[in-house]
Amino acid sequence: MKIKLSKALRLKNTLANELKEVSSKVASLNSRNVKSTCEWDVEVLINEMKTKHDKLVAVKAAIAKANVQVYDKIHLLEELKAQISFFQQLDCKSGIFVVNSYDQENQRTDEYKATIGEKECVEIVNGLRVRFEETQDELNAFNFSTTIDIDI
Repeated sequence: MKIKLSKALRLKNTLANELKEVSSKVASLNSRNVKSTCEWDVEVLINEMKTKHDKLVAVKAAIAKANVQVYDKIHLLEELKAQISFFQQLDCKSGIFVVNSYDQENQRTDEYKATIGEKECVEIVNGLRVRFEETQDELNAFNFSTTIDIDI
């Protein structure tokens, strides 16, 4: 079956969610009280799991083959996400701060100086976000214009 890569990505997510649901049913129904009734046949569900596994593997493999052309962009996005997260959490405090403010007798102050200030940190994050969005747009264009063949 020939489909656009963007549709294959959605299909992968759908199959993964369906597999999770079926697996959850099998896990909860596999062992139960002999007096209880069950409207599901666990063996049928296990076969359904196998079928969904096989389809998911085929879809993932086809996606991976197509993505070889854009691995650099995919990995760049991962690294940009990590950098954005790092700089969003970076401690940028500078100035004099009161330590142990609940105990008036043992209060002291500490002075901090950040190498990268808050304003600069925000500018760095904004620049990384622009680069992230540009790269994501390039990947989206690739996903919408690339047709792949999936054998399912």
